[in-house]
Amino acid sequence: ASGLVVCAARGAADSKTQTSHAIEKIILAACPALPKEFDPALETLVHQRFPVSRLFFSSCMGPLSHVASVVPQWVPRQVPNAARRRLLFRYTRRPFRWALQTLSAAPVWKAAQNWARPFARWYAEPRQVLESVVAVLRIVKLACCMLIALGATGCATVTSVFDAPPRQERAEEQDETLSWWRLPDRSGRFEPKAAPVPQILLSQPSAPAAELPEPPPADMYARLRKGFSLPELNTARVRQRQAWYAQRPELVQRILERANPHLHHILEEIEKRQMPTELALVPFIESGFDAQAVSSAQAVGLWQFMSFTATRYRLRLDDLRDERRDVLASTNAALDYLQDLYGMFGDWQLALASYNWGEKAVARAVERNRSLGRPITYSNLTLPDETADYVPKLQAVKNLLANPGAFAGTLPPLPNRPFLGSLRTASDVPLREAMRLSGLPPAQFTALNAAFTGTVIPRGDRIVLPLETLGEFEARLAEFLARRPQRERARR
Repeated sequence: ASGLVVCAARGAADSKTQTSHAIEKIILAACPALPKEFDPALETLVHQRFPVSRLFFSSCMGPLSHVASVVPQWVPRQVPNAARRRLLFRYTRRPFRWALQTLSAAPVWKAAQNWARPFARWYAEPRQVLESVVAVLRIVKLACCMLIALGATGCATVTSVFDAPPRQERAEEQDETLSWWRLPDRSGRFEPKAAPVPQILLSQPSAPAAELPEPPPADMYARLRKGFSLPELNTARVRQRQAWYAQRPELVQRILERANPHLHHILEEIEKRQMPTELALVPFIESGFDAQAVSSAQAVGLWQFMSFTATRYRLRLDDLRDERRDVLASTNAALDYLQDLYGMFGDWQLALASYNWGEKAVARAVERNRSLGRPITYSNLTLPDETADYVPKLQAVKNLLANPGAFAGTLPPLPNRPFLGSLRTASDVPLREAMRLSGLPPAQFTALNAAFTGTVIPRGDRIVLPLETLGEFEARLAEFLARRPQRERARR
């Protein structure tokens, strides 16, 4: 008993010095060598039933909180410190108050005096006995605090005969259809809920019909309209160019007739790359779909490539060929170039302006607007007249194809089917012999194979022909190449 009270006094010595000094006087009074002048103080404190329980509980709060924070596996982490203190206070106040009130009775103090008297003979000073008892009971105090913390947080696994019997679960807790995993209300009862009514199907639902594949577009015009995705541009330049094309229906028909052999291949490549189908109309405003077109700035081909840009995108330019005129090769290079420009500016209208004016010039115009705080859009940039009309031209052609009713003339038919095929030669072939073997008019053969600028088609190069004539040409070419060694021997 004296050791427990000493622990309380020592633990509260920091904050409650006077009170702990009074309690220590009580313990010293229990020793046989206590001076007589302390007896009145002892009698007064004992008879007035000094509230030692409150002091002892406050002194134990520090170790209890320390144990709860140092050993987190004993106390759930989700319990806050304030709630933990209230919990410990609730479960420890009454037991300590009862124990200390019992210890403060006179018979207990007399028993403590009789118990401590033999030990006092072993030491010259009574205070040495007190210090020894305090050192031993501090360990006991820590063990008691740990047990209290375990019991207060509900983590103790030891059961005793005083534990309450396990609570029987009510019907609404056992029946999931009534409780539906609901938490109990304030009264501790679960709110009953009716079970869901099973759905009765009078007839079996029919299986969903398989989605039919979407039919292909009827012609190239419908295919173009389906992929239009560039932002609309509605300016005075667009209306002016649209009126210009509407006044020249023969020009528009002639350009679309030239586009018929190449448009299917261009759209196939654009759809593979998931690009806007308006880009298939760039040759309309660049060259009028003429693979042999040459501009005043020496831009050549269907896509009007300059020589340095063509070299950068791996188009071959030599004495035998100029792949800027090759529709298949130049289309791949032009789409690569447009994709790079879009990755540079993040805007298709600025990419088209760069395709016409050059990416460095457009980048300077963008930086100029950014420094002046102006919007960085195609309509707000300071551009030369040709570049300022470039996107409006494309928008005007798009409007004419999207709404043919507003067009004065009739659009030529453009069936949605491949028109051209190609094969590679196994050896060098004279250009005139290839033209003769194809069976096509020289102008049509030259328009399809404008990339060959010499008199010989080099070995491994591609010859482009209509699909309906490709098989016959291949057979004739194989026969021609088989007879050529005989002709060469005859010449020798």
